[in-house]
Amino acid sequence: MKSASDAKKEMVELLTNNHENDIRRMTTSMGMHRDDLKLLLNDIDVRNQGSQGQKRTTALSLKLSEIEIMKNTPVKLLSYFWMMYFQNWIICVKSIC
Repeated sequence: MKSASDAKKEMVELLTNNHENDIRRMTTSMGMHRDDLKLLLNDIDVRNQGSQGQKRTTALSLKLSEIEIMKNTPVKLLSYFWMMYFQNWIICVKSIC
């Protein structure tokens, strides 16, 4: 299993190598959105057996990790999910306040 540092270096290298092509195609060709990840919480597959809250927390954790990795790169991308999740969350919070 790769260390977090090695995985980060590999991801940065892949994104850097494909940067020009990705800009031209207006999409990213490498990254988490291209991988099938098995995410476990206490040895339980979150996708199949996690609660809605666990699934959202896991997705948010992945997004925050992605931002941490990408914060020193010239292109910062936020997914549609990220925008919609927080838009709905803000609406929900405003309705409570």
